[in-house]
Amino acid sequence: MLRLRPHRLLEAARAEAVTDLARTQHKLTDGYMRGAVAAFDWLLGLVPAAPITGATEITHASVVEVERLAEDAVYRRRGAPDVSPGWANGVNHAVLWARGRTADPPAGYTDELAAAIGLEL
Repeated sequence: MLRLRPHRLLEAARAEAVTDLARTQHKLTDGYMRGAVAAFDWLLGLVPAAPITGATEITHASVVEVERLAEDAVYRRRGAPDVSPGWANGVNHAVLWARGRTADPPAGYTDELAAAIGLEL
């Protein structure tokens, strides 16, 4: 069964990533934030296909596969997708966070911002 953080929280984390991307435009973090936004866009249904896999349905299996292949690309494992490791790291982090498997979202989403929109982490 797929369990993700609440939709409004994913939207807020995506907005933080977009803001961070617009603010910094730094070559070292640009790919990472673009990857995070790509993952959030898919998880929120804003684009029809998943980053890395192209999966069109958001299921437990498809989310885990995106996470796995993104991690393979980050560590440049044999057979990994041919994508930027930085971009893949952003995808991986966003998916991990959306699934509740890491505490901090890609752009440093805070407890205070969650409280401001009426959600608890």
